[in-house]
Amino acid sequence: MMKTRIILTIIAFLTFISTEATTFEVNEIWYTITSDQTVCLVIEPSASGSGTSFVMRKTYEGDIIIPETVTYEGTTYTVTAVENGTFMESPKLTSVSIPATVTALGETPFSACSKLNAITVAPENPAYTIVDGLLYDKAITTLLACPGTKAGAITIPSTVKTIGKAAFHGCASITSVDIPQAVNEIGARAFYGCKKLTSIVVPEGVPCVKDSMFYSCSSMTSVTLPQTITSIGVNAFYHCNLLKTVALPDAVEEIHERAFNLCYSMTTVTTPANLKRIDYRAFDNCTKLKGFTLPVSFTLLDSLAFCGCSEMRRIDVAEGNAVYSSVDGVLFNKDMTTLLCCPGGKLGDYVVPESVTTIGDYGFYYCRTLQSITLPYSLKTIGNHAFRFCSALKTIALPPTLETIAHDAFSQCPNIKSFLCYAPNVPDIVSSTFNANNYNVPLYVPYVALDDYQNAPYWQKFATILPISSDVVAGILGDANGDGEVTITDITVTVNAIIKQERNHFVWQMADMNFDGAITIADVTGIIDVVLGE
Repeated sequence: MMKTRIILTIIAFLTFISTEATTFEVNEIWYTITSDQTVCLVIEPSASGSGTSFVMRKTYEGDIIIPETVTYEGTTYTVTAVENGTFMESPKLTSVSIPATVTALGETPFSACSKLNAITVAPENPAYTIVDGLLYDKAITTLLACPGTKAGAITIPSTVKTIGKAAFHGCASITSVDIPQAVNEIGARAFYGCKKLTSIVVPEGVPCVKDSMFYSCSSMTSVTLPQTITSIGVNAFYHCNLLKTVALPDAVEEIHERAFNLCYSMTTVTTPANLKRIDYRAFDNCTKLKGFTLPVSFTLLDSLAFCGCSEMRRIDVAEGNAVYSSVDGVLFNKDMTTLLCCPGGKLGDYVVPESVTTIGDYGFYYCRTLQSITLPYSLKTIGNHAFRFCSALKTIALPPTLETIAHDAFSQCPNIKSFLCYAPNVPDIVSSTFNANNYNVPLYVPYVALDDYQNAPYWQKFATILPISSDVVAGILGDANGDGEVTITDITVTVNAIIKQERNHFVWQMADMNFDGAITIADVTGIIDVVLGE
């Protein structure tokens, strides 16, 4: 008995595999056999060197009338389904007629069909119906698709609870959509590419703005979000370039990748009280965004979240946040040992606080208006891409304490005319720390370490390596506190630096009187000589 069952199971399985693989064409429409009585309409396969391949997708064109039945090799099959995505992104499809027998169309049946004029459904179809030219389930609780050529204002019936995935994808001529209060779910890409849609009100009960929901709604100037929204999905408002302000509900906890990327007109974002994270390039190229405040609840900011925000002057942190801190609009970790993000619109000159030991990955990325950056006498590590695209930066002085510089740290800094590295112990770098343009400018190093730099991996690629001298130091030698004169206070500041006591602002370049890259009693003696006029 058991042997018979095994044999029957194997026969059934082989029959299923054989049946599943059978694909045929009738009147330029392709089908796959799904049982001994039914078929599913599928995309046209592409011919390859041997057999059939679906690698290169073909699309349907013109007016498609789906029949109730088709005959293949003497057998008549009922057409019961359309494979998901069969008509998706068919730029020359103009109409589709759905018979009573088709009860499964997939979740995105007609997305991005820009020339689609009409969808018709047989009145006796038990699964679908048409209202005002739009496709719904039979009970009119789910909106499934809007023809791509539909234009003007759309009013959704009050019975609808769900707007399906990509329902309006590619409907470039609709100007408004009245969403009923009963709707509690809107699918991903629902309004993707609705280029004339000017505003939208999302009803209460919708839990999130899903991925690419309003992607490239380039005429949208306002959006109203309900208090039930807890997250903003990937690419949710990508390239909504007329959107100026967004009031994010307090319930929003996460803003995902590229959510507001290329929102060029955005000036203000109301920060949710419960926001916890902002992901990769979430506000990339929001070129008019002036600032952002991280609330008490916030725990995770991606290094490139505000990349390309060229007018952003400040990133502030609410008092009581356990992870981050902010000073003068620049973002640090809580104890201010790592500089995490200097906003791209920071102007003029910037002095990094003396508590900082690490410039994090992308720390000054795209800070195109900073003309000088003073690094502290505590700095040990410079992260990946830390100063990339600092196009106004003319020179950089690396402190004696520096130990490591990571990948691509100074790429795309075309105006840097020289590097001054005061570290007597050659910092570790990788092959990509500096690029070809960097190596073409002079490198100045402590005279005691000149040979070490000339022989060190990757440092030796600098065309010119010279000892630091007074000719290349910008400032007054001995002015260790940077107040413009050399006084006894500069002696005190330098002594405190040597004994590692708390000190006021310390300009270590001006304190290194003998250019050896170390702050020692010899430098104190040199400053004393200047104070005494010797």
